[in-house]
Amino acid sequence: MAFPGVPVPREFLSAWEAICYVAEELFGEPDGLRRFLGLLGEELPDSAAGRLAEWTRLYLPRAARAVTITGGQGPASIIVRIERRTRKDTFEITISSLVDGLPGRALPPVETSEAEVRAVVERSLPALVPEVIGRDWIIEFAMPESWLSRPVEEWKADGVPILTYPVVVRDIERLKPAFRQDKATHRWVVLRQRASSQAELVSCRDPRAKDKDQFLYWLTLRDDVCVLIYAQRPRRSQLAAALDAGIPVMVWSRSTCAAESHGECEAHMLAGELSSRLHQAHPDNLPKLVRTLRMEAKVTPERPHCGRRITLLWDDPGRLPDPPLAMAI
Repeated sequence: MAFPGVPVPREFLSAWEAICYVAEELFGEPDGLRRFLGLLGEELPDSAAGRLAEWTRLYLPRAARAVTITGGQGPASIIVRIERRTRKDTFEITISSLVDGLPGRALPPVETSEAEVRAVVERSLPALVPEVIGRDWIIEFAMPESWLSRPVEEWKADGVPILTYPVVVRDIERLKPAFRQDKATHRWVVLRQRASSQAELVSCRDPRAKDKDQFLYWLTLRDDVCVLIYAQRPRRSQLAAALDAGIPVMVWSRSTCAAESHGECEAHMLAGELSSRLHQAHPDNLPKLVRTLRMEAKVTPERPHCGRRITLLWDDPGRLPDPPLAMAI
């Protein structure tokens, strides 16, 4: 397919980046990409055209929903996607930008061992900072469920701790159109309409969370619950149940409770403080607010603080990176 007169200013790093550029140059916004993909589909064999049509149906409506203009700008992020490869014990790392709520530039995927994941991310992050400079941006780590408690906010870029920016984690399964994404999308709508977090506190020995299935059923009944605060690091069964139920926001300390009685439990007291700090916050402000709590904890290392060693799972379903190209053309 030829497009005479369309300038090519640089070497594109991915097929997706080239497609977006041509679509914007030919058609402009707001629906240029969809129109371009329609024309592209006419030039493809039937089997490939069918896959492209399905890709468009799945992903472009989400991209359109993501654009929420505030003061002339929409959401901006650097999204770090860490995914375990099934065929061998390695991880694929894809780092991309999100600008005005739409996928931006992406670095080529890197496959590496678990031991090298941090080094690859720290080395790669600075390359995408120019995409978001001057914007109100955050860093999002989309990772496997078993990785969600890793202290990624303690990692660095250009020697600077990235926790000086808002850092959140996300469930990588929710980047895929399936049950978890669907349920999280419904709760996110409730959360945004309510415009305040109204967090539910899960205490160290909360009877509701003892059994995975019972916790899932309780959360399913309570479709008004959109934010959970755990007094200690949640057990894998608790976390899995909450993710299955579609809870879009969770906060937890990465410590564990060692006290014999509830009244002596420092984790429980700090969780109460954390809940009071977050309860009335607008969901869009939570990444910034948690960054503030982390900074407060860093400048008062001698005192207990609810912002020390905390993880924020913040899963806005409208903020999607480039989908995997392998499923498309």
